[in-house]
Amino acid sequence: MTEYHLIVSDPPHRTIQAQAAAQCLQCTAAEVRMKANFPAPEIWLADTDSGAARQWGKALLDAGFSVALVRGSVLAAVPRIQWAGAVRLGESGFTVTTGTGEVEIGRDDRVIAVCGEPRKQEARSKTESGSFLSQQLTGRGSGKGLPIVPPAAGVAGVVAQAAMDQLSKAAREAKESAKQRLSDIDAGPEPSMFLDLYVPAADAWRAVRLTPAGVDFSGLGDLMKPTARANIQTILEALENAHLDERLMHVTYRFSVVGGMAMNKLLAEIAEDLSAMAPMDLGSSLVFLTSMGRGVGRAKSEQ
Repeated sequence: MTEYHLIVSDPPHRTIQAQAAAQCLQCTAAEVRMKANFPAPEIWLADTDSGAARQWGKALLDAGFSVALVRGSVLAAVPRIQWAGAVRLGESGFTVTTGTGEVEIGRDDRVIAVCGEPRKQEARSKTESGSFLSQQLTGRGSGKGLPIVPPAAGVAGVVAQAAMDQLSKAAREAKESAKQRLSDIDAGPEPSMFLDLYVPAADAWRAVRLTPAGVDFSGLGDLMKPTARANIQTILEALENAHLDERLMHVTYRFSVVGGMAMNKLLAEIAEDLSAMAPMDLGSSLVFLTSMGRGVGRAKSEQ
């Protein structure tokens, strides 16, 4: 597989200079402004030359954009999403049953929670405020207003080195389980509303998807609520160290063309098991990576 160096948008952006970024992105200034208004992370540029990718990334940073430099192998190492079939409450947290086994989520685990829901209309616009999750989750982190790039940091520091090393380790293991991971991709249809929980494990991360349809919440016992959405919110509220990112809320996420190459072709060149990835799954992976780049999900001793 080819090692690509990806420039990933990491909104919200700062005050942008559209004309300066137009040459980098090979589009008009008007199209640059449209890109700037899209609230979710996207792959904007890809290059096999790390030096060239860094230069493009720096130029976009200088033009007011918040971006991350991510190796393709790191993207390939992000755990594929397993669709939840049931959730059970235990003494220390939750057990999520999926088609491939069980995932344990402790109440104090440093979970990265990605909430998403496609728009009901076609137009791409900024995330609507006041989603059903954020209304009652005051004090939690969100994708809005977080520091994007530490002062004096270059594009190389946007994705934290510790996170990249950890995911790169998982990349080596990914080849051994490529067939299983490919079957996981086809485990369910494109979701309506969903909550992806990225859970740290001993050697890697795992990811489970909760949706209102198809999940048995009866195992929550006394915590069980009348509606599926309320049950999802209850689970999230019980995760004491969860970081909530809602940049995929009310977003129509579609694959774009990167440097003249179709997105699915680029993903296939990065890793074979990415070729069947759904657009929202790619969006969720990029939200996870950019959150990791900010140091979210790691203990202070790891940062």
